[in-house]
Amino acid sequence: MTPHEVQRLLKYNPETGELFWLVRKQGRRLGAVGYKDKDGYLTVKMGQCRKRYFLHRIAWAIVHGKWPQNQIDHVNGIKSDNRLCNLREASNADNMRNVGKQAHNTSGLKGVSWHKHRAKWRADTKVDGKRIWLGLYDCPAAASFAYQIASDTHHGVFSRSF
Repeated sequence: MTPHEVQRLLKYNPETGELFWLVRKQGRRLGAVGYKDKDGYLTVKMGQCRKRYFLHRIAWAIVHGKWPQNQIDHVNGIKSDNRLCNLREASNADNMRNVGKQAHNTSGLKGVSWHKHRAKWRADTKVDGKRIWLGLYDCPAAASFAYQIASDTHHGVFSRSF
């Protein structure tokens, strides 16, 4: 579907992030659009082939009149928050920088892990696919601080330290 076709079918409220059907079809009520997928993103099926679209991409297309060239990043990390102020176009690398700590993280702090052989806290980050060693620290808070500084320096507005 083209952005123009989407604009004829849906209305977007940039302040709330909600999308609403403008056109009634058989079996479809007018009103709010979208359901959460297994990953927490709001989606909708549209068009003759009933293709699945992410609502954040639709919102971008409605506002800018074109589909995004890259990924759309949710600034605050909440995948269902599609307010315009929370959406920004991002490369895959930038989008990945704006994720929280991984599920297998045992320190509870992003970029911090326990170095078993040295019995200290290790801090590191990745820049352009290469791991950058930030040092060993006696306490996790010091390692986390080192990670935050490096993340802010290398990742700028896409830095996320928690």
